[in-house]
Amino acid sequence: MSFKENNVRVDKAWDRLYTRLENDGLLAEQPPKMRRMFHLSPFVKWTGAVAAIVCVVIGIWLFLPSTTHTIPMLILHNNENAVTLVTTLNDGSLVYLADNTSLQYPKEFAGETREVYLQGEAYFDVAANKARPFIIDTEIAKIEVVGTAFDVKSRYNGAFSLSVKQGEVIVMLKNNQKATYVKAGETVLANMDGNDLQLMQSNDLFNSYKEQIRFKDEYLKNIVNAINKESDSIRIELAPDLFNKQLTITFSDESPESMVKIISLALKLQYSKQGNTIYISSAS
Repeated sequence: MSFKENNVRVDKAWDRLYTRLENDGLLAEQPPKMRRMFHLSPFVKWTGAVAAIVCVVIGIWLFLPSTTHTIPMLILHNNENAVTLVTTLNDGSLVYLADNTSLQYPKEFAGETREVYLQGEAYFDVAANKARPFIIDTEIAKIEVVGTAFDVKSRYNGAFSLSVKQGEVIVMLKNNQKATYVKAGETVLANMDGNDLQLMQSNDLFNSYKEQIRFKDEYLKNIVNAINKESDSIRIELAPDLFNKQLTITFSDESPESMVKIISLALKLQYSKQGNTIYISSAS
């Protein structure tokens, strides 16, 4: 807000206050003797006027609606050893959090980017959206993607690495804005000072995230989607009335068929298989 606009609003506030006091009969003149008894010097009058204006300006500022909108953030922390915590973000992106890892993210993405904050190790399978890049903010670097799958390690001691499974990722150091592209099959490492990046061929680090996974209060449609993403031979179909059922469950390197059996047993559902598709529905 400009200074001129602010003055206009203050003047209007003074006018409203004066009108209200006048209507309530609170501006009646005091007797002459009283006026002489409490005669104030010009300096005191000037000081009081300034103080009154300051009070009004502060009051108006406090009660004006805020023009800054902050996005509420959620924090997910995995403190279980050797268990990967899996969650689905609002845009459909899958995140696998390793142990002692925290992810800060909005309940719903807003604006031109999808930004999250990571401390620890995680595997991301990002939903593609060219119009809204996905950004991961870590202690040392910022990572920007459109839609791809990759592993990120960013610990408190400054260790940072990123390995890409599919697609391409841009990594930019915060210290000096040095950036590099990392393609599928490559790993980038940052030195402890966060001043340099080194590219190398990556090892297969991704399967370790899937050995033991846990879903916590997750919608069944998201659990089924995560299973389908990792299965080439079996497709799981879920009845629409089961989409929003919530479940907390852990899988230890089970096949898709075994996962379906565990889910059905936990929620008292039924399933049937036709060819390479398994259908889950409510028990009749």
